[in-house]
Amino acid sequence: MEPASTLELVIRAGAGVDNIDSKFASQRGIYVTNCPGKNALAVAELVWGHFLAADRKIVDATNDLHRGVWNKGKYGSGKGIFGRTLGCIGSGFVGSEVIKRAQVFGMNVIVIDPMLSFAAAEERRITKTENLDDLAAAADFITIHVPFLPSTDKMVNAEFLAKCKDDVVIVNTSRGEIVDDDALLAALNDKPGMMYCGDVYRGEPALKEAEFTHPVAQHA
Repeated sequence: MEPASTLELVIRAGAGVDNIDSKFASQRGIYVTNCPGKNALAVAELVWGHFLAADRKIVDATNDLHRGVWNKGKYGSGKGIFGRTLGCIGSGFVGSEVIKRAQVFGMNVIVIDPMLSFAAAEERRITKTENLDDLAAAADFITIHVPFLPSTDKMVNAEFLAKCKDDVVIVNTSRGEIVDDDALLAALNDKPGMMYCGDVYRGEPALKEAEFTHPVAQHA
């Protein structure tokens, strides 16, 4: 923004404005806004790409095939999606689209969201809980759709992960700061069947392309 002397407005094509220096913008009289919900379908489809790839171990199977390894028996043993339970942390624009697709897949859905009433949850045929631990214990798949706030910083922490099933699949397309990285790494080591998929990381580069390493991203 420094060299843009005539800049009056910055719009982020997505939810949240935490990757914009709003304090500097305010000092310069530049308005900052966003477009919540505009990319909801794209993010929901990404979440489902992660779920299906994790359940069927598509990435591992592809990597093995590239190395000349054929192991159809190992990679044909996915548990599937139908009849299993999705835990959705947040049911706003993106969360709602993920839930719609979960119901098409025949999943049970449990949601924690202070903005969702019990009556609305019943109407949508989903289960509302007010206890994050209950969601952790019930879910086979967990998806995170909350903004980064002081109250959500490290929401997915050691206590939460301890309550999760040993083979849970956790997908985070929200913000990297929602997850306690150290606790997650410990849980992944303690529960070899647990899988974590994400396209957001604490301290990720602001640029679209850059060199980047992260303990979670490099965990094997």
